[in-house]
Amino acid sequence: MISRNWNKELTEENLRQQIAQAKQTWKTAEATEPRAESVQYNQSEDLIVIKLKNGAIFCFPPRLAQGLDRGASRF
Repeated sequence: MISRNWNKELTEENLRQQIAQAKQTWKTAEATEPRAESVQYNQSEDLIVIKLKNGAIFCFPPRLAQGLDRGASRF
């Protein structure tokens, strides 16, 4: 069982601080973590193509991803 500390009173100021912290966390993650920009299935090459926001491109055959080997045949 997970126990959380809920002793803090939810006030307008606490809420504003939490929102500001969440926005900063998102900005940091957006700037530092790889994020997908698009995903496509290339039927002629039988590849899943993932393009990241930083310009990197990853390709792999659907058979390497559990469950995708059956789904790709429907395209």
